[in-house]
Amino acid sequence: MLMTQDWKYYMKHHNFIFVFIAFQIHSLPFSQSLLNGYGFGSSPSHSASIVGTGGVSISPTFQLNASTNNPGTWMNLKYTRLNISYLNDQSMYDSFNGMNGQTMVGVGQMIVPIKEKYSLGLGLMPYRNQSISIMGQDSSFVAFGDTISTQKSLASYGGINSIFVGLGSLLHSSHSIGAKLHFLFGSARQSLKHNVEGVISIANGRYNYSGVLMDIYYSSNFESPINFSSMVQFAYKPLSYTSKLYHPFDDTNQSGYHDSEMYSMDFPNQSDIPAASEGRTENVHAPIKYQFGLNWEIKDNISLSGEFSSWEEKGDLSNLSYILPLNDYIAKREEVNIGIVRFAPNLLAPKFLDKFVIRSGIHLINYTLENDGSPISDTGISFGLGFKFKATQNQIDIAYRTGNRKYNDPLGNESYQQLMAEFTLGDIWFVKRRSR
Repeated sequence: MLMTQDWKYYMKHHNFIFVFIAFQIHSLPFSQSLLNGYGFGSSPSHSASIVGTGGVSISPTFQLNASTNNPGTWMNLKYTRLNISYLNDQSMYDSFNGMNGQTMVGVGQMIVPIKEKYSLGLGLMPYRNQSISIMGQDSSFVAFGDTISTQKSLASYGGINSIFVGLGSLLHSSHSIGAKLHFLFGSARQSLKHNVEGVISIANGRYNYSGVLMDIYYSSNFESPINFSSMVQFAYKPLSYTSKLYHPFDDTNQSGYHDSEMYSMDFPNQSDIPAASEGRTENVHAPIKYQFGLNWEIKDNISLSGEFSSWEEKGDLSNLSYILPLNDYIAKREEVNIGIVRFAPNLLAPKFLDKFVIRSGIHLINYTLENDGSPISDTGISFGLGFKFKATQNQIDIAYRTGNRKYNDPLGNESYQQLMAEFTLGDIWFVKRRSR
């Protein structure tokens, strides 16, 4: 049944008021991982040595006594390290066919050990990934005797990055501490579309983030078969953001942009609408995290590590439904990681296989959503391979992880796989010059 002319006019010139209706999930097709749509996004993987051992991050996985993530172990590195990693992430859902994927830089960092007592590190890495595209199911309603078909879709791009500074110090032969300061920055944009009988209304938003996180580390110095590591993270300056919310418009020519040309004019004309609404919101992300790990040197060059971490969101997201793509966020996360590593015994050994590092691990993660309340379980297995070369122990690491995330119905399961490559260069700094 066709709509009346009056209803067509109303829908064409006023349907943008429906744009801010809460986005609900009912068997939707997704692009990228669904986790990217909860809160401020998912946490990308950073290091191949960490991915290859099931996510073990504060215990040594890069070298026998060093982790690239834990500044309390950096002074055990013999050489200055410059490393960069690259990640390919793919996922598939039971609810629909098709593979989603993306590639990104994992981390770029430089670590400088100083006189085997101190360490300094600088780096850049992604902190949260907010890239996601969601297409809703077709729906309909009856108005003025006519059946009106509608569909909503949302696209979010961007995320939050971290520039970090790390320091480490050896307290004495058995204990070391470290600290890492994360300066968070980044931006994201969202576009929410509402299609009503072929008339598309669009509401756009832009967000710029800033905040500071602090990590504190403690590690034993790996002089006994079993050693302990720990970390606590808190918000030194909780995340805040500035926002620009643009006036919704009817995308008459379906260009995706608010056009005002004479022959392709969208409604309403840009000259007839107010400027973008700007604002600033504080304390939206203030995580607290505790992490503990045990490392057991089974025998020379072979170690088994187990870690447990508990993460909780302490920020105020109660009034941010318009910025949360899925109208929910991860309130808690508990994680168990177990990994085993056979480190390269000797770079100068005659056997070629002695130049390789071999890794494997498993992880078990439980996410708790604030509004839904139902958990999201994530289990997976990992494998990794590293190769040392040159006198300064340059290293190439490759890691592969596959797993499954189980969501509440009707979303079903998400299977995923990750492939990460990392290249590390070594050099000698802070060497005392010899007299002639």
